Amino acid sequence: MRSLWADLRTEKPKLLVALMLCSGAPVTLAQAEVDLAHKVAVGDHSLYISCTGTGSPTVVMEAGYGDTSEVWAEVQPEVATFTRVCVYDRAGLGRSDVVGERNTRDVVNDLTALIENCPVEGPIVLVGHSIGGLIAAMIAFEKPEKVAGVVLIDSSHPNQQPRLHSRLPKAWLEALETFFTDAPAFESWDSDLATTQGETPYIRAGSLGDMPLVVLTRDVDLIDLDGISWIKENIWSGYSAEVDRRYGAAWLELQWELLTLSTASSHVVVKGSTHYIQKDRPKVVVEAVRRVVETVRRGGGWWRLCRGGELATTFPTYDVQPSIAEREGPNMGR
Repeated sequence: MRSLWADLRTEKPKLLVALMLCSGAPVTLAQAEVDLAHKVAVGDHSLYISCTGTGSPTVVMEAGYGDTSEVWAEVQPEVATFTRVCVYDRAGLGRSDVVGERNTRDVVNDLTALIENCPVEGPIVLVGHSIGGLIAAMIAFEKPEKVAGVVLIDSSHPNQQPRLHSRLPKAWLEALETFFTDAPAFESWDSDLATTQGETPYIRAGSLGDMPLVVLTRDVDLIDLDGISWIKENIWSGYSAEVDRRYGAAWLELQWELLTLSTASSHVVVKGSTHYIQKDRPKVVVEAVRRVVETVRRGGGWWRLCRGGELATTFPTYDVQPSIAEREGPNMGR
């Protein structure tokens, strides 16, 4: 919650802080040492993409609602030390072309076309933050021949709206809806379509087979008193630490459900982190990506990602939850 409300109080950056890097032609390891950046046509508009680093698989990062590729500024350079990594701006954000209102399918189609047209060589590991996690999960389900692994960072869930509505005070939800209705949109994308789909094929248990998957979740026990005070003053006077705890408990359940998408999954609750784990604890994100990349290089498999003790070694200062695969074995969800 903390970073979300803090973010609402600040202007969303619309430009990258520095020129990031991309190759516009098929990349060999030698060619990739020279990093460039450009816009790529996807239908009737163009998207800005930057790629750097060398190696396979290629990591492609999908930001959350209203965020440009700048949100990965602390993660991309580190990932580039061990593999190729690309970030991009969705239509209407950063250096990409402005378009009309978007829906989930538009964004999925854009990223799929971008990967084809850039081109981004496979296999691919998708990293998605917040609502970008839904986009990553959808593409991984639809393009298993291209996507070899996934990292979800405090990802949204298609059932989150009804689940939260059943757990939280009606007055709070109405006040929140009014706030977002009256506030100017950060990007012209109808994100509600991505969070009210209910049961969809891509979000069912086992939908990603044994694709390596790491789910990172913010510290739901973290109570941000400043954030709560701001919500009380600006959105709903009845908001409290108890409401915040109830929100966190419901969110954690949704995160556990995301864990069931693959039989090769592991879950890390990142203590001391808000929704923006890639900003608060970038090293954890980098190590999660590294783990999936290394698993893909070894040929994948739940036993390679989830061997006992290895995640605890990789993330020594954070809570590591037992993965579904570790508890139920490789046939879970099938």
